[in-house]
Amino acid sequence: MQCDALIYPENNSATINETTIKASAGSIYNLPICKVNHLSDALMYLQGEGVKCIAITEKTKEVIYEYQLPKKMAFVFGDEDKGISSKIVKACDKQLKIPLTGKTSSLNVSVATGIALYERSKQIAKVNK
Repeated sequence: MQCDALIYPENNSATINETTIKASAGSIYNLPICKVNHLSDALMYLQGEGVKCIAITEKTKEVIYEYQLPKKMAFVFGDEDKGISSKIVKACDKQLKIPLTGKTSSLNVSVATGIALYERSKQIAKVNK
């Protein structure tokens, strides 16, 4: 699985600490981490560089498994309480959801991230065959 960087907002985000390091099994040491003042500015910069920004949100109909993810892309995830702000969702190029069944309406952000990154790696492997 390739992830090139982690970008997160300075305000209203979990801190990166010993627990983060432990949960990542140390892999966080191999990842550039960028703390930004305004996530919208970071998205505009990425888009200016040709990176498609994709919001993972339950508030859309299109399913991640049915969409061909672009070569240059960034996933955007929200916090576990409020999700992604409407301003950030609108700034993204695409909104996709991870389909759920039963009474569960949303996923823990770490689980959603794992699922999205796994789907990305599956699509890359399919292209490289």
